[in-house]
Amino acid sequence: MSLFTQLTYLSFAYWCLRAYHTLFLRVYRVFFRQTQSPNLHNYGSWCLVAGCSQGLGRAFLESLAERKFSLILVGPSTDKLSDLASELELAYGVKTLAVDVSGSHQTKTYKKLEEAVKNLEIGIIINNFSANYAHPAYFLEVNDAEVTFDEIIWWNVTLPTQICRIVMPQMVDRGGGVVINVSSTFAVVPSPLLTVFSASKAFVLKFSKDLSIEYGKKGLVVQCLCPGSLASGEERWISPNPK
Repeated sequence: MSLFTQLTYLSFAYWCLRAYHTLFLRVYRVFFRQTQSPNLHNYGSWCLVAGCSQGLGRAFLESLAERKFSLILVGPSTDKLSDLASELELAYGVKTLAVDVSGSHQTKTYKKLEEAVKNLEIGIIINNFSANYAHPAYFLEVNDAEVTFDEIIWWNVTLPTQICRIVMPQMVDRGGGVVINVSSTFAVVPSPLLTVFSASKAFVLKFSKDLSIEYGKKGLVVQCLCPGSLASGEERWISPNPK
């Protein structure tokens, strides 16, 4: 057997072993490795859920309440949030705090949030705002476009960013915390007639990815969810006209 043939066999054997090793590791990690979920209460006793009056946000609240977390409800309606907070307190025996952020004055809204969370140990942030068009439309044909676009950017981009800015420092100081930002499948697929909404959700996805890189090394877990359309009572927007 020539030297060249021997080297060929050795090379083939080497790559076969590498392929086997890679496959073995993947099978082991998926099916056999025991992983231990972190105790989320170690991050803090309070959870802030923004955009929580119905649908996915409410499901988050109820799941956290079952686990006996104290809850900060952030949204655009004081009465609705207060009623929901009282319902959760009665059903699950947890502490709650409702924070209305429907005001148009940004600085006052930020101050209100800062005051609300100042003395609370918050371990989990969930940003679930999802302002959208009243119905699909071309960019230049959106009704009341100035207000509509401002509201989408305010709820989907500005507020989640500022909530992270306000709450994350205490997580960094403690060396741990969880941030869950809710984007959308519209962030990653072509979405004509929902241009500003889909762009705002693309921001959430990119923001989450880079935030994870920056603060993962400081003990924070940053995740982004990209759900499709949900039957939450707001799905009427998909109709191509106001009726």
